[in-house]
Amino acid sequence: AHLTSTEWFFGLKELDLQQVGLSDDGVRRLADSGSFAHLTKLAIALNQLEDQAAMALAHSPHFPSLRFLYIAGHQFSDSALKRLAESSRLQSLEYIYVHPFHRIEVGGSMHPVHTREAWGHLGSSWSM
Repeated sequence: AHLTSTEWFFGLKELDLQQVGLSDDGVRRLADSGSFAHLTKLAIALNQLEDQAAMALAHSPHFPSLRFLYIAGHQFSDSALKRLAESSRLQSLEYIYVHPFHRIEVGGSMHPVHTREAWGHLGSSWSM
């Protein structure tokens, strides 16, 4: 059985998969699974992911509650990051943490991909 097919994940609010060897295909499986509909915080940092992982998240209809996304340590293109930031599928997404100084163009002006204030909302269980 795959991690994404486990029923008890359905009510999960936070998922920390940092530095666990998660692959682009693993992120796609997460994105394709309906098991994470209540997830509000997702950390997939430091897994050597590429743009296809970001695109899987941006196009997924299965993260309606996702508010915080921690994806530091990857070489995502600005285009992939912009798609995440502007995704109509991720309606609840408030913060994307990529790097303290990373900025992308959204709607004709430059915006930080994250704000440090976001970490105050994440709680003490996650660290920068």
